[in-house]
Amino acid sequence: MTSKLGTELPRRSVAWFWFAVAASLAVYFAWGASDGTHSWVLSAIFGGIAVLIFAEPKLRKSEQETIQVDEIGVLRVDGTVHEQFNGMTSQRSGSLLPTKIPFERTCSLPS
Repeated sequence: MTSKLGTELPRRSVAWFWFAVAASLAVYFAWGASDGTHSWVLSAIFGGIAVLIFAEPKLRKSEQETIQVDEIGVLRVDGTVHEQFNGMTSQRSGSLLPTKIPFERTCSLPS
């Protein structure tokens, strides 16, 4: 299985627990506002919070793949950090273990 640098990663999931809490409070206060025991303001506030929690993953900037795995080795590029691992072999368990310790790390510092 290979991966390429810069591939767009799937978006994060909605925080369903907090969405359910905010939506439940919005419904509770809307029910109370229809009876006249609560204000519609609280229902609108919690409804808005529920909408923001639901929309947050779509509003967030999409993340890009920072690791590339191919037949040559593993390359990790994250900002100014470049790490490369060569000579990796796959074991029966499916994990990648280095045959040697070939490790190269380059980091460019601002001047």
